[in-house]
Amino acid sequence: KHDSEESKEECRRLRINDYNGISGIFRSLKQWPEALHYLLKAERIDALDPDIQNQLGVVYTEMRRTDLAEVAYNKAIKNYKRAFVSTDHKFLLSELYLNLGHMHSYNGNNNKSIECYNKSLQIYPKFTLPFQNKIMNLTYLFDQLDDKMYITNQHKLVNKLYKKNDIGYDFTNKHLVKIDGKINVGIISGDFVDHPVSFFISTFLRNFDSDRFNLTCYSECIINTSVYNKKLHFKTIKNLSSQQAADMIYDDKIHILFDLAGHTAFNRLDVFSLKPSPIQITYIGYPFTTGLNEMGYRITDNVCDGDFSVSQEFYTEKLVALKNCFLCYDP
Repeated sequence: KHDSEESKEECRRLRINDYNGISGIFRSLKQWPEALHYLLKAERIDALDPDIQNQLGVVYTEMRRTDLAEVAYNKAIKNYKRAFVSTDHKFLLSELYLNLGHMHSYNGNNNKSIECYNKSLQIYPKFTLPFQNKIMNLTYLFDQLDDKMYITNQHKLVNKLYKKNDIGYDFTNKHLVKIDGKINVGIISGDFVDHPVSFFISTFLRNFDSDRFNLTCYSECIINTSVYNKKLHFKTIKNLSSQQAADMIYDDKIHILFDLAGHTAFNRLDVFSLKPSPIQITYIGYPFTTGLNEMGYRITDNVCDGDFSVSQEFYTEKLVALKNCFLCYDP
């Protein structure tokens, strides 16, 4: 009888895990109704399973049913210790507050989202996602804050999260020599296609001067950049560690490395923190400073940042203005 009860419980958990796994495939494809279908099957087996309620919250948020998402997250938070898939219950609770904060952000409630991100960070202080989501949401509250430097100072804390290159890469004249007289430019992004950033960077990818520059795209997503320009070099850095990606960029002898994400999704500021390129520039995709000591410049214009003698203090990067407008939109 005892063995039979254990066997039934194991089968029950296996079915929940299988439904969650199938749902995960559809979540990765952003097919939310199909993902929801399998999560509801798992929920019928165990309505209090925190892993299932967590994923229900994610799917409901993406389907803009944040009313149902909030119910799911709160149920998961109440029962987080019952998890059997997530063995680190403490991290699961931190992730639940992160996801709940993301849901409030979707609703435009920045104060509630920041409150949730702070709870997540109290549980796991080194968790980068709630930290980055928090400082991104803070930028929406700039006009409401008495201390205008507060957001900048919060961004500077990113330097405590990422590993630094204590030895440093060797940027000697030999390493920086131009191949065929060309400057090697690298761009790190997860948004080369199917994203607002892609509509601003595509003109550069299509029309860069290939007589003067070699251009390499280091992507967090698997794409084919030849649709823009067959002279582009393309490398995937998804799932590479920060050190592996940095070593790749250094070995490619990149002279100038661009960031197109700031603290938004698919960013690789952890790679920039190791400084694999002597010149590192943030451009497009984020409305504030990265706070990263190793990011040297930020490209902007006089419309976005006005009088640089006033706005420069809010950035750790040196501001560089393009004439008229720093964006080039391709409709």
